[in-house]
Order: sequence, then C-alpha cells, then structure tokens
Amino acid sequence: MASDDPSNTEISQRQLTLLRLPYGVLALGLGIVVWPYILHHDIVQAHSVPASQSMLAALGALSLIGVFKPVKMLPLLMFELLWKFIFLVSFTIPLLVSGEPDSVSWENIWACATVIFFVPFMPWRYIAKTYFRR
Repeated sequence: MASDDPSNTEISQRQLTLLRLPYGVLALGLGIVVWPYILHHDIVQAHSVPASQSMLAALGALSLIGVFKPVKMLPLLMFELLWKFIFLVSFTIPLLVSGEPDSVSWENIWACATVIFFVPFMPWRYIAKTYFRR
C-alpha cells in the first residue's frame, strides 16, 4: 500500500493512481473552459459571473496539486462533490419537477452531473475513517 502521505497505509497504489484522474479532469476541464475567460475578458462589473469564474479558476489550479498529492487534496474533491450534490438536489430537482429548464439551466445541470464521474474514484473508507470517525 502506498500514498502521497507516508503515514497513510490505507489506500492502495492502484486506488491512489485512479484518484489522480478526477484532479486531472478538473484541472484540464477548468483550464480549457475558465482560464481563457480569466485571461482575456472585457472590463465588467464584479458580479456573480466574474466571482464564480475566479473561484472555478482557483479550483482548477488547486486540482493540479491534487494530481501530485491526491490524498492531501481530498478535501478539494470533497468540496467539488458536495457543492454539486447540493446544487443538483436543491435546484435541479425542483426545476425539473416544476417545468422544463431553459438551455442555460441544462448546461449547468449537465456540468454539475459530472460529479457522478468522481464517485467511484473516491477512497470512501479512508474518507470516513479520517474525516468522520475521529
């Protein structure tokens, strides 16, 4: 068993290698989608779009650290899973029940539904033991 943290012996080398994939997907995806907006934008008011784009750019940049230190950056993936889960449950389900979402809503729904991709890569036993049982 191996990990990026010498004191952790509960995550196999295979699981550790697979755990790097969600970080890489986040870093690459946000790098392609968000960073062009950050680097080349018009002067705009500091409303929700620039603020959310900046937050997503930081998430993508920190995901690069996760590629190299996947166990130490687990809270980052947990944050990603949690905010998308909250969005899907709190906003998407009521929207789908009440009527047809518009095209912008569908884009957000599909972007957040990517959270399903991360679930099998998470070391759930390690997370439960480290963050919830101590």
